[in-house]
Amino acid sequence: KGGGSLRLATPDDLSLLTHWAVAFQHDTFGPGVVDSESLARFMARKIEYGLVWLWHTPEPVAMTAATSIAAGVSRIQHVYTPPRLRGSGFAAACVSAVVTDRLAAGADRCVLFTDLNNPTASAVYQRLGFEPVSEHLEIDFT
Repeated sequence: KGGGSLRLATPDDLSLLTHWAVAFQHDTFGPGVVDSESLARFMARKIEYGLVWLWHTPEPVAMTAATSIAAGVSRIQHVYTPPRLRGSGFAAACVSAVVTDRLAAGADRCVLFTDLNNPTASAVYQRLGFEPVSEHLEIDFT
């Protein structure tokens, strides 16, 4: 599972990454919350700073972004695999390789947020060595 390899995203990947970022936000927060122009700018900056990666086989099958290292920590974010490709281990392989990259770049540790309502993702992250630290509850009074 997860066969393929990691590569840094390039400006040529911006359209695909923006599409996947929109899908990620939709999956995470539901419909109507996505601002695709802001996400395109966000992904363009991530690409510019070398902080978004693609797992490919040879076509792109998953993405993972990260933050710059601050106080020894890099946050893993925007882990996404299109629905038709899920369950193949691509996202797990991508996250594992990005964590290895961040540690080699000087991070002492990597952290991420995951939705407890997604037991598959939570189990994958724990299998990769992430440990639950705290739970957060978000309440929207609108």
